Amino acid sequence: MQYYIFVENSQLNGAGQCRQLTKGVINYEVNKELYDDFIISPTKYKWNGKEIILNENYDNEQAELKRQYLKEEVNYTLKAEYAYEGVRFTNNTKTLVFETNKESVSLITMTLVAIQSGLQTNVESWKCRELEEPHSPISVDFTSAQFLKLVTFARNMVQQSFNVEKELNEEIDKITVEDLLDKDYMKTFEEHMKTTYEEKVTRTIEV
Repeated sequence: MQYYIFVENSQLNGAGQCRQLTKGVINYEVNKELYDDFIISPTKYKWNGKEIILNENYDNEQAELKRQYLKEEVNYTLKAEYAYEGVRFTNNTKTLVFETNKESVSLITMTLVAIQSGLQTNVESWKCRELEEPHSPISVDFTSAQFLKLVTFARNMVQQSFNVEKELNEEIDKITVEDLLDKDYMKTFEEHMKTTYEEKVTRTIEV
């Protein structure tokens, strides 16, 4: 059985066990070990004009992908969860969530304007949700003071979340290539990120 890696315009462009007949494609024959490794990690190799060789920047490239993963997939997602999933408070022994997501911001702003202009002294039937599944909607009446307290707390919570995101991104920038390529280190660092948010972002308030 024969194994080929295809080279097109000086770039590695796939692999197979049959030759490609497309004009300009080089069918570079390799052994099964290199073929199998290329299928798993195609960017690990490159074409030097004569033969397929190891990409000397492969580890650095993979490390940068891991760094971006920590920032964009893990840290950003945690920040969004803590900043925008709502303030927790107790109402009649139930833990409820005062929504702070994008959908609620405009209504919160209008309500604040009404309170601050003296047009409203309380907030009736404000839609919250239960913390526990199935997250049933609950209507809650707030005094203007309670509402202002919740909104102020929510703003602080959002700011805390952004501060933690910035702090963790600075830590991520300092991680070495060796550590970024270490699966155990990555797993431990992700747990560290979650713990940091838990410890530094306050999500529950008494109203």
